[in-house]
Amino acid sequence: MAAFKKHCTFGFWKGSLIVGKTQTKGEEAGMGQFGRITSLLDLPSGETFIGYVKKAMELNEAGVKVLAKPKPKGKNKFTIPCYFAIPTRFLFMEDTSHILT
Repeated sequence: MAAFKKHCTFGFWKGSLIVGKTQTKGEEAGMGQFGRITSLLDLPSGETFIGYVKKAMELNEAGVKVLAKPKPKGKNKFTIPCYFAIPTRFLFMEDTSHILT
């Protein structure tokens, strides 16, 4: 759950197993399975919501785990711009004017 000035979001840890895939896109999209919640009308009915909670309880009691997203195998390749590549021994010197000239 997260709250902001004009809306909040709510989701289940195992939401893809409880609610399924969400199709919310654009401005109404948000974190969680219910997107951007601006009023109680944005939530499912009470019966449906209770069903989701019961399903979540069943999954937890059964010890069901959600598969983690696979991590990329390759290392990110990037180059450090020369203006950031100042040796660290110069970072703690009081007078650094001679470094950049």
